[in-house]
Amino acid sequence: MIRRIAGFKWLIILAVSFGIFANLILPDAENHINRLSGKEVGVLDLKSGLHPGEVYQTVAQYTPQAIHYYRIIELTADVVYPIIYTLLWAVGLFLIFEGGGVKPPFGKVYLLPFATMLFDYIENIFIVVILSLYPNEYGFLAYACSAFTLLKWVSLLATSLLLLYGLVMLLWKRVAGKPEG
Repeated sequence: MIRRIAGFKWLIILAVSFGIFANLILPDAENHINRLSGKEVGVLDLKSGLHPGEVYQTVAQYTPQAIHYYRIIELTADVVYPIIYTLLWAVGLFLIFEGGGVKPPFGKVYLLPFATMLFDYIENIFIVVILSLYPNEYGFLAYACSAFTLLKWVSLLATSLLLLYGLVMLLWKRVAGKPEG
């Protein structure tokens, strides 16, 4: 599938879509959650390494309206956004390593963003369950949620480092005119 959409047209479409979500839709949703809560609370998706107590301290600061709205965002916008960023990073990695002729550190590096998407979806499921069951608190849910948040960010960091490595090697290959390897 990535091979079929791996072109600059799709890269631009995905980059614009990513920009709209990352800079408009999701920040607006977080701001609305904060407004509904009457203070700046933030969202669990952006807080990695939280102890279960901190997860529930955050949730306790949400009003019922904020919890309801947050669940809606998790089940709508935060279902679409991972698809967009996964395809964007996968196409970028594919174009650099397959299309650009840069030797990847391991085979099919462009599949790594799909791990990030999987971790993000699992995290979202835990967030929705935690929000839905609140005020009941279950430590194992908070631990699992925090673990998948951390895995999401670690895999995103790995993807970012692969993109940076690939771009540097591609630039080196083009500017220096030397074969890579």
